[in-house]
Amino acid sequence: MVPSLMFIDQNLGKCEDALEFYLSVFENSRMGEIARFPEDTPPHLPGSVMYLDFMLEGQWFSAMDSAGPHEFNFNEAISLMVLREDQKVVDYYWDALSAEPEAEQCGWVEDKFGV
Repeated sequence: MVPSLMFIDQNLGKCEDALEFYLSVFENSRMGEIARFPEDTPPHLPGSVMYLDFMLEGQWFSAMDSAGPHEFNFNEAISLMVLREDQKVVDYYWDALSAEPEAEQCGWVEDKFGV
């Protein structure tokens, strides 16, 4: 299974920024393929990400930007777990991923994209 992230509303156009962010946080990561929306695909932004995939710690993910109407966004209904035994490494990921550390607790963090 490959989790897929859809960047909409306030995150529209930030899919590639998120990719670069995640690749910078996780040492064992790599970029896969990327495809962009052409000029003639309204309502999507020309040149924005139609599809991309990337690997973090051996797990593939996919992502896209979508300008279509959606009644959902990122929320806590789906969570991604980073399992580590060393507290120093856990603290590294907490600091690197957390958008608002003082509002988060018990190992739950939300990044600057709402994931």
